[in-house]
Amino acid sequence: EEAWTKKIPMVAISRQLPLDIPFVVTDEQGGMAKAMDYLLSQGHRRIGIIEGPQNLETVLCRHAGWWTSAKRWGIDPMSLPVEIGNFRYRAGKTAAARLLTVHPDLTALLCFNDEMALGAIDAAADLGLKVPDDLSVTGFDNWDFAGHSDAHLTTIERNTIRIASEGTRMLLGYMEQNIRPANVYLENKLIIRESVRPAAPAV
Repeated sequence: EEAWTKKIPMVAISRQLPLDIPFVVTDEQGGMAKAMDYLLSQGHRRIGIIEGPQNLETVLCRHAGWWTSAKRWGIDPMSLPVEIGNFRYRAGKTAAARLLTVHPDLTALLCFNDEMALGAIDAAADLGLKVPDDLSVTGFDNWDFAGHSDAHLTTIERNTIRIASEGTRMLLGYMEQNIRPANVYLENKLIIRESVRPAAPAV
């Protein structure tokens, strides 16, 4: 805040600050909408959601993403069960176990990050469910392990290298020209692997 008050050029990376500081972020809402759209396009309608801490801006944006997607597909978002995690493996495993026990008819889990998604996959295994044969799972972030683990996780890629590069470009321009750069929203990419299959027809 002191640097902002002194009008020192700065750019926020991966977050929006309450001050009038230019920022570069990925489109969290659009990314989660892509993940939900993909599950729905594969015929899944009984989807459990594992969100992150509700005080984080990124979580609120991702929440808005799947919510908007569900409504666009004619599904009442309130009808989909939600559990709250903390982005860690154990939280994902606990949340998934609770969802799958209370709602055994679920065909897919939409997870707010890859680490919780891997926990969800292990929780499913503990219940005798195979991914993707019995249950589809998606993550978010595309961590290095997401594609190389046994899960072969379908996820949303946040290109952190591009975020840093764009932030550096914005800051250098700001310092050279002393003109506030426009905020930048970078599109996220759906990475399709092997953790999602079309939903079996309802019986």
